[in-house]
Amino acid sequence: MKFIWKILLILIALVLLSYLFIKFFFTDSEVILKKPWFGSSISIDYVILEKAAYGETLEVYRGDRKVLWLQNQPGSLISTALLPAGTEPTRHPFINARALDPFEENNLQKLLVQSKSFEEFLSFLRNDGYLLKRVSQ
Repeated sequence: MKFIWKILLILIALVLLSYLFIKFFFTDSEVILKKPWFGSSISIDYVILEKAAYGETLEVYRGDRKVLWLQNQPGSLISTALLPAGTEPTRHPFINARALDPFEENNLQKLLVQSKSFEEFLSFLRNDGYLLKRVSQ
C-alpha cells in the first residue's frame, strides 16, 4: 500500500512540475485563462491585458459570444446596423473596431465614449465583465 502512495505522490509532483515549467517558459507577462462556459462545450483562451501594442488585434467576448473585434490604431467604428446609403463609418482617433453583437453594441459604445485612451477602454471592458482575446501582435 505504501508503494502505491509513493507512486501517486511522484505522479502528482511530476504534473505540478510540468505545469510550472510550461507556465514559466511558455507564457508572457499576461495572464491566460482557459475558461469553459456553463452550457457550452467550448473553452477559449482569454487574456487579461494591461496594455496592447500599436496595431494589435483583439477580440472581446461576453461569455462565449464574440461581441467586438478591435485594433489599437486609429480607424473606423463599424456598427452591426446598416449605414444609410452614401455615408461613411465614424472615424475614431485611437481605435479601429467592428461590433459583432447588436445586443452589446450600446454598452460597448458607452464604454468607448468614456475612454480617453485604448488602455482605458480595455480597463473599462474588463471592469464590465468582458473577456479579451489577443488575435495578433
